[in-house]
Amino acid sequence: LPTPIAHFIAEHVDHNVRELEGTLTHLHALSQLNGLPISLPLARQALGSERHAKMQRIIRMDNILQCVIAHFGVRLAELQSKRRTQSIVYPRQVAMFLARSMTDLSLEEIGGHFGGRDHSTVVYAVEKMERRRRVDGDFASLLADFDRKIRNGES
Repeated sequence: LPTPIAHFIAEHVDHNVRELEGTLTHLHALSQLNGLPISLPLARQALGSERHAKMQRIIRMDNILQCVIAHFGVRLAELQSKRRTQSIVYPRQVAMFLARSMTDLSLEEIGGHFGGRDHSTVVYAVEKMERRRRVDGDFASLLADFDRKIRNGES
């Protein structure tokens, strides 16, 4: 990636790593599909379409919760309960991770959706899921599937 293009993308993608990955993937795909070299105009095009796609659907906590509940077969009340069994903790942590990466909610707001949990609980869940995503390809695919379903309004 040429340095001026890397700087351009870095200036415009500042929300999270997934946004950066998506922009770079989109840029690469545009280049390959159109047989064009990676250039500043192509980077502008990739960034524009990524931002447009994000603006099409506003992700709400309810969207994330419904998708997680449907996938794991748990109830909302269980995710919000004080229970700490693995069958509840894991879906709760996945939902916290998705909420942090897909919404602009604060750590406290996310914790509030899960029975008033502390911001440090949300930080722990996000970091744990991020570590797992990096080393477990199946888990990374699951998260990508959740992302796609939530953004497309599927459950």
